[in-house]
Amino acid sequence: MVENYAISNDMFLISTNFQHKKIHTGTWICPDHQTINQIDHVMVSKENIRLIHDVGSKRGYYCDSNHLLLQIKIKQKLIPVRNR
Repeated sequence: MVENYAISNDMFLISTNFQHKKIHTGTWICPDHQTINQIDHVMVSKENIRLIHDVGSKRGYYCDSNHLLLQIKIKQKLIPVRNR
C-alpha cells in the first residue's frame, strides 16, 4: 500500500538504502523483546533524495511505544544573507 503511494507520487522509500547493523535498522520491537522489524520508513520526493545523508533508528529514548525513533541526517546548503 505504501509502495503504491510512493510509486504513484514519484517518491522513494529511503530507510532501507543505508547500511547499518540490524540493531540500527529495526524500528519496531515485538513484545517478546527478541524480534525487531523495520516497519517505519522515510519517504522522500525525487527532487529531495540527494539531501538525505543517513537514516537510522535511535535506541534509548523512552516514548511509551514499542516503536523506535528514526533519526534522519540531512545535507542542506545555506545561502548567506548580507546585512545592509
